[in-house]
Amino acid sequence: SMVVACMASVPVAAHFVFVVPERSTNRALTVLSETPQPDPEVDVAMIAGTELSFRDLRGKETPVTSSRRDNAFTLDLPKGRRGVVHGMTDLGVTDREGGIPHVLLYYPKAIIGDPFDSRTQLGARVPIEIVPVGSARSYRLRLLVRGTPVPQGEMTVIGPDGSEGTIGTNTEGLTGEFS
Repeated sequence: SMVVACMASVPVAAHFVFVVPERSTNRALTVLSETPQPDPEVDVAMIAGTELSFRDLRGKETPVTSSRRDNAFTLDLPKGRRGVVHGMTDLGVTDREGGIPHVLLYYPKAIIGDPFDSRTQLGARVPIEIVPVGSARSYRLRLLVRGTPVPQGEMTVIGPDGSEGTIGTNTEGLTGEFS
């Protein structure tokens, strides 16, 4: 499985906000890291204001509460439900080493269940989204802005092991195939 971090046209930090479901539990972790693992060098308190909710496959939204656990936040998800955890982290205005000040916003998303179920797509309700298309054997990623595909866009894909690469999208907002 891949974890995807999307970079928009503004400068971003080297760390991303990830929502990582825990296997065989009704919990997930929220971390601020370069990989989907907690980073002991980063104070996770920076993302304490992250607002997340769980949208089930019928479209019902439920706020998700979190509690601090070591260098991550634990999220309690509705038991046995399938859907999508999504939200926003607002880290405010950032100005690194005299660079151009910019607003740093993250829109983390984690699909619980079938990643190819169209009911997990958030569409126009979020400013930016990455949607898997295909099947577990062969899939692509579609980059969307307010539900519209982004032609000739660019995103960074980060593997569970921390490997990373930048990939582009075609005229339909789709990456090349992964298998």
